[in-house]
Amino acid sequence: MSMSDADIHQEIVNSVGRYARTVVYSSPAKCVCPTCGGPKSSRPDRCWACQKTIADAEAQGVPEEKLANRVRLGYYAIEYRDRMYKTVFGYKEKSPTSTEYRKTVELLLLDPLVLHFQCLTQVAGNVPVSAWATVPSTSSSRRYGEQHPLNAIVSSIFGQKVPEILLNAEEKKKRRFSKSLFSVSEETIPDDMAQHVLLIEDSWVSGTTVQSAAAALKQAGAQQVSVFCVARILDLEYCTEKLDKSTAQEFREREFDQDACIWGLPPHPLV
Repeated sequence: MSMSDADIHQEIVNSVGRYARTVVYSSPAKCVCPTCGGPKSSRPDRCWACQKTIADAEAQGVPEEKLANRVRLGYYAIEYRDRMYKTVFGYKEKSPTSTEYRKTVELLLLDPLVLHFQCLTQVAGNVPVSAWATVPSTSSSRRYGEQHPLNAIVSSIFGQKVPEILLNAEEKKKRRFSKSLFSVSEETIPDDMAQHVLLIEDSWVSGTTVQSAAAALKQAGAQQVSVFCVARILDLEYCTEKLDKSTAQEFREREFDQDACIWGLPPHPLV
């Protein structure tokens, strides 16, 4: 990168600090899912969607340990209304505004993939990332068979430094976990790439698509799979209806945290 880490960090702060809401994984009211950062009631350990994904996977013979080892998300995107939501969907379109949205997504990916990349090694038990993958468009998408815009951005960031694992979409997108939704291009991941795979996606709604991709990587031999999604999509009207107004309000009041480590380590200076 031509910019220093400090310059990248400042550019992120200047670019999205006014409107982004950093994902958190706990709250005093216990209304945050520790897996996906989404809203939940105070009683269950995880939100309904994450519990359902685990149950569906187990029903298909995929135990929880064959899903992602860890999930981290960057920012909340409130459905239909805020700028982050428009960014993570608009960057994929062919429109005059997509170029600017794409620049924002690339900038946000520099945080986990450059500034705090070594932090991921630490949280993964000192196992460095051995390969990366992105979630491909399924056959129900108009981009099916084309390089996904996210894949192009990640490729430009990693270059030749980290090898890529190609995932194939085998079915139409589903609203539930499916162990057969994706496959790895090479039936078995080579040993030197299998130790720790970083799976990158632009958005997380229920997590079923991302976890289906993580399961495919595990099935092909990945020993660890870390997931990073740029945005956690929130439908706060649904949250208000199914949970309560105070929970929805807590998510609306989230702010940008410029000192947060995207991989969950305590705040620390850039090295």
